[in-house]
Amino acid sequence: MIPSIASILDDLRPCFSRQAAFEWFVIIIFGLIIRCDHLGITSIVRWLFLSPDCYDLILHFFRATSWQLDSLLAQWAQVALHHYPLILLCQILSAQSALNCSVVTHHTTA
Repeated sequence: MIPSIASILDDLRPCFSRQAAFEWFVIIIFGLIIRCDHLGITSIVRWLFLSPDCYDLILHFFRATSWQLDSLLAQWAQVALHHYPLILLCQILSAQSALNCSVVTHHTTA
């Protein structure tokens, strides 16, 4: 599972103008995945066994100018569609019951 997550995160690298910001992004994402409580940045620091000094560094990440949320969200949508194309239930139902369902889909070629 970790190689799959790493591959997806690597596809988001162009959204970051600095390597350090991207590396903090990866750390934060893995921290969000493994934490068992929801106490914000404190949870990430605790569950990844980071130094308490990292708390302020993670806070700084969220204010950094080396990435933009809009760009990251747009890239995330493209990456998600590339790795996991949508299978729309209404298309299946349409084929089975002749429902009229107009939906835009994203197809990838392997």
